[in-house]
Amino acid sequence: MRPALGAVFDWGYKPLVIYDRSGNEQTRFFWDPTDSCVHSGEGAQDYGPLTQTRAERFHVTYDQTLGILHVDSLRVRSSAGQQVTLSTSIGLYNQ
Repeated sequence: MRPALGAVFDWGYKPLVIYDRSGNEQTRFFWDPTDSCVHSGEGAQDYGPLTQTRAERFHVTYDQTLGILHVDSLRVRSSAGQQVTLSTSIGLYNQ
């Protein structure tokens, strides 16, 4: 796990970028329209999809006051065609 100071996110094909205390990029997550999967990477490097599941929606907000990243909605479709929606919150505390 890498420590992070903050995150920047704008879903319009732009990545969620995680930074360290010095403002250096640690990792990024982004939707790739060529396969509809959420990928991870760093800078221009694409490490590939996190999973082969296709993402239909990925909405994230960041509370700078509390240092909490909220995945408000990650909607995917199962191999059987069923929609599955997930949400979670992650604390970014530099520890």
